[in-house]
Amino acid sequence: MRLLQHVLILFFISTSGVVLPADKPADNGPLCKLQPMWREQRFPDVGFKDLDDETKVRNPCKLNQSWETFVHQGMKYFVSIKGPSGSGRYWNITLGLAQAHDIIPTRGICFTVSTVGWRTLQRFRALEWLINIDSGATPQLVLWNSFFLDDSAMPQRSGLSVWVYNIGVDGLQFDEAATRHRYLELKNAYLKPLARTNLRVYKSRHQIARVLDIIATNRCRFKKPDDPTPIANEVSNSNTNATTPSDATPLPNKSK
Repeated sequence: MRLLQHVLILFFISTSGVVLPADKPADNGPLCKLQPMWREQRFPDVGFKDLDDETKVRNPCKLNQSWETFVHQGMKYFVSIKGPSGSGRYWNITLGLAQAHDIIPTRGICFTVSTVGWRTLQRFRALEWLINIDSGATPQLVLWNSFFLDDSAMPQRSGLSVWVYNIGVDGLQFDEAATRHRYLELKNAYLKPLARTNLRVYKSRHQIARVLDIIATNRCRFKKPDDPTPIANEVSNSNTNATTPSDATPLPNKSK
């Protein structure tokens, strides 16, 4: 009887999409095909830095815009998230900080991401970009980006990726645990059936879910700065390129 119950439980798990927690991957385990945009991104000591084009050294980021602000540990943070725009669903993100009494940021960063992968996801809640800004906990920036399953660079072969960063006075610090949790949520969303879709999108959604599941269940590791191990297809940003479901290709950067 116990054996029958055990078999039934395993069958339910395998067919319901429930994911059992996995051990943390060993330091020498396989690298994830999707890698963080950065492990950390430090704010400049003075002024702003355009991460899409770091050759711009004078006023590279647009600061004449409306801001969402919050105060954390005595510093005032300014965030502007504009998008999506164009066929690539581009978002322009500016993050700055200043003293608590200031009305404009004095230093920070700006960059662009793409949510073209939304085209295969479709049914999902509105993307949230900022969390914990009013709770007293460490504020976090949730960065949504995209990757391609192959070299076709077609929207039908793109998937959504997500990276979570803690916001602090020095800049952004990658939060691996929070990121893996987001990938579990995203993977489950890709596995939900759509009312109407074509065969290509159906196949892409399941291939994307397989890529995300490997990350969500700790079956791969994120590359550390001192790790010389090459990543398959040299995926560097929050994107990927691949000819197999577990690979992926970077989206081209879009200058502002």
